[in-house]
Amino acid sequence: PADVDITAADGVKLKATYYPAAKPGPAVLLLHMCNATRASWAPLAPQLSAAGIHALALDYRGYGESGGDRFQNDPQKQQELVNTKWPGDVDAAFEYLLSRPGVDKTRIGVAGGSCGVNQAVQFTRRHPAQVRSLVLLAGGTSVEGMRFLSSHAWIPIFTAAAADDQFDGDAPRNMRWFAEFTGNARNKSVGFADGKHGTEIFPVHPELPREIVAWF
Repeated sequence: PADVDITAADGVKLKATYYPAAKPGPAVLLLHMCNATRASWAPLAPQLSAAGIHALALDYRGYGESGGDRFQNDPQKQQELVNTKWPGDVDAAFEYLLSRPGVDKTRIGVAGGSCGVNQAVQFTRRHPAQVRSLVLLAGGTSVEGMRFLSSHAWIPIFTAAAADDQFDGDAPRNMRWFAEFTGNARNKSVGFADGKHGTEIFPVHPELPREIVAWF
């Protein structure tokens, strides 16, 4: 893996980690939770790389090592940042990923945890011709996102959540619904009794990264 710099459209410097595969193949963009950084994907990304899937984990603007104002204590400004800046930043990361040697531009997957679920779905709305699969961990999306998934039921979805999720007492059932409502036979959902929220499940259940890699 290599830490890389990505420049957003407005010049803000974003930090990401690229995990190249040893040969040409598909790629996955990894979008972290709003209480985490790109490091939260460390249990999964090397396994993707080893399986022949290139992976890129991004620090959102204002998080981790990326530049930009940090508004975690100002929910209104934080939400404005999420809505107006993050989509362009994610697209910049996507362009970087596509520029890597050996990445198959027609076979892209996206994984998101918590608030990264909506980012993953909205990204797929912007790039429906290239995104071929979605992994969603303990999060939701907008009405527009749900309509998109419904009208693009051919996109397979993998979901996961834990029953002791501190932000959603019914997380496994809610995420299972994501995997069922489009009716795609390739969709899959797994639930756990423990593991807390989103990518926090990885250290508690190391079988989850393996299942995700196998599904991709």
